[in-house]
Amino acid sequence: MPPFSCADANADGLVDLSDPIFLLAFLFQGGEDPLVIDNLLVRTEQTSCYNNTAVLQSCPEQSAEFGGQDGFYQSGYSLLQYGHTNPCTDRFVVDDAGDDDTVTDRATGLMWTKAPVPRPTIPQQERVCQEGLIGELPMDMQHVQVALNELNSSEFAGFDDWRLPTAYELLSIAHYQLSNFALDADIFDSAGGTARYWSSNFIGDGTISSSFVYCNYSSGHLNVFDGCDQNEALRAVRNVKELAHPNSQLLARYPFTYGEANADGTADISDAVYILGWLFQGTGAEPCNVISPVSPQHVPSGVTRFQVDQNTVTDRLTGLTWAKVAGVDLMVWEDALEEAESETALGGKSDWRLPNVLELSTLLRWDAANGPFFPAGFTAALEDSQQPPQPLAPVFWTSTTAATANSTPKRAWKVHFNNDAAQLHDLSFANGKAPNLGVTHDPARVWMVRGGQGVP
Repeated sequence: MPPFSCADANADGLVDLSDPIFLLAFLFQGGEDPLVIDNLLVRTEQTSCYNNTAVLQSCPEQSAEFGGQDGFYQSGYSLLQYGHTNPCTDRFVVDDAGDDDTVTDRATGLMWTKAPVPRPTIPQQERVCQEGLIGELPMDMQHVQVALNELNSSEFAGFDDWRLPTAYELLSIAHYQLSNFALDADIFDSAGGTARYWSSNFIGDGTISSSFVYCNYSSGHLNVFDGCDQNEALRAVRNVKELAHPNSQLLARYPFTYGEANADGTADISDAVYILGWLFQGTGAEPCNVISPVSPQHVPSGVTRFQVDQNTVTDRLTGLTWAKVAGVDLMVWEDALEEAESETALGGKSDWRLPNVLELSTLLRWDAANGPFFPAGFTAALEDSQQPPQPLAPVFWTSTTAATANSTPKRAWKVHFNNDAAQLHDLSFANGKAPNLGVTHDPARVWMVRGGQGVP
């Protein structure tokens, strides 16, 4: 479970003498192979592929018509599957034996409240927002802070570090194969259909008058409302583990081989020496860390996340490499898939593809006060080359299809990097021919990616 030490070669959760011994046996005695992970981004769980009108019986190859979909690649962490019944292979551990029910996600290192947190009572004279609350769960941000304080003061499930999840953490537990971007009801309680949940991300100064991002598991999008809105609920979260090596300036390189302690990209005898030096010499440098990109709470200070090269940008947290310059041309979804799959020269690589919805969402820069929300190091034109220049919507296709009932044509997800009050960071799709939404024959731009399937 992340975060963990790169030096844990035998994956037993400890770093001790058994790890260099394990590595040496693997290298020189034909011992067991260490585990290898392509990245720690969770999968969307979308396994179906579509054309513009129907579900396909099988996912097309990369070069075929409608090839390159998320259902074909299924990029992401593959050692654990979305489920909770098999303790060896499933991501989620459900603890509902007592009064304080929780769900632990072993792929991200997060523990969630299994059910939404009930709304606390605030005396009328202390309320900041106008009263209009209906039911037991929806709450404004003032109630959220009181609810979190009560969870922690009561040590819910034995812990006092519960917090509001980030928007990306909320996205990470969704199952995109389920209709309308849902949570699995066998794992998470929805308490009568509650679908909208507050995140800790906001636009503004962070006070209750700011615009806070929420996740809607029913209609399937991220949007914003001011902190006094009273239609969102709270599902609290906490980090299960602390950073293994808080003083290390090294992050794991992907694909990552357990025991590759010095982060040079190869598991060899130098790693065994590195681990022994750290264990027994006292002055040895700390091994690298494996950090969940879903919840990167523990990235050591001084670590540079994005490595910017001439034509590409590599995200050291996810292991993904992106085109440095985002596409300018607007195109329909089928053409976007083909555009990415046909790129054979950028950065000297030929395995470019359209990112899935979770991969592209990792680039959303939530700390900005105003849009567009692009991370440093990337270039995304906001105007075309016409005279006078015309605005270009910062809206990009993903390879992830939307599992929705009775939708013709079929729909795919987009990510919006703009500060549009109606569609801020919207992962949206819509029926009919509404412009700038995710119907597959509506236009958007292309931002290519590579990596994530064991590609060096």
